[in-house]
Amino acid sequence: MEVSIVARTAARWWRETISGGAKLDNGARDSGNAMAAVIAAMTQSKQLEGISDEAFSTFEGALAKIIDERIVKGGAYPHIGVDYGPDQILGEAAESAGIDPGMSLFPWKTNMSIEGEHIAVSCGYGAPWEDVPLLVE
Repeated sequence: MEVSIVARTAARWWRETISGGAKLDNGARDSGNAMAAVIAAMTQSKQLEGISDEAFSTFEGALAKIIDERIVKGGAYPHIGVDYGPDQILGEAAESAGIDPGMSLFPWKTNMSIEGEHIAVSCGYGAPWEDVPLLVE
């Protein structure tokens, strides 16, 4: 079964975001939270060293399939997100690829909305929504 361009686009955005070192911004600017962000960034860097390109590809494929089945074609709630750890959809895709989702791999306080062929993301606490262009085939 062919996975939709919408699902593939959304999954690619998540793959590129986590494989490149996701933004860890909870919006707080006090010293305690700044130190937590530094520690999380160090943990993230170490975790990324242990994840192969193949695992990221498996994650992307699994996530595209889940998004396609549950959101695009299945009518499930059209949002995917991260507070400090990933929601069920992202966590499931990560685990299917042998990736420990943890609390520092995914971008904190990030939400993705998928409505029809429109994908938008708010990446970080209070961040504005930005459109994600569909992949060109």
